[in-house]
Amino acid sequence: MPTARETTVEREASLTGTSLHSGAKVRLTVKPAGAGFGYQFRRMDL
Repeated sequence: MPTARETTVEREASLTGTSLHSGAKVRLTVKPAGAGFGYQFRRMDL
């Protein structure tokens, strides 16, 4: 399995909306991470 290269988002980004089940107003903010930190998203259906 190839080794993944680390990257981060360039700048802070926010999304606002209404939650699916409770109808509450929500806000999601994604911020740049320092070296060696963060999450990896991987497709498992391929």
